[in-house]
Amino acid sequence: MNIFKNLTPESLLKEVESFSKILLLNKNDLLLVFTEGLKAEKLESFNNLLFTAKYVQGLKRVLEKGASLPDVNNLEDIKKDLSENIMTVVNI
Repeated sequence: MNIFKNLTPESLLKEVESFSKILLLNKNDLLLVFTEGLKAEKLESFNNLLFTAKYVQGLKRVLEKGASLPDVNNLEDIKKDLSENIMTVVNI
């Protein structure tokens, strides 16, 4: 299923900015990523990029609050996972 079917890169940028409730910086860079990502042959990579980016954001939050969270046992494993996933994003 293509959830981006009726979106243009420009409309996706507006939706992201509206949803995030912050003024986006580097809009031209995001527009370039969206333009490439919305091409039919690149949708799988684009979805992987979006998923991994959300996962990286979650890992960063855990690291920021990790010392105060009793459920976080090994910050070194989280740091390693973060590094690996950042490299995944770079290579997509």
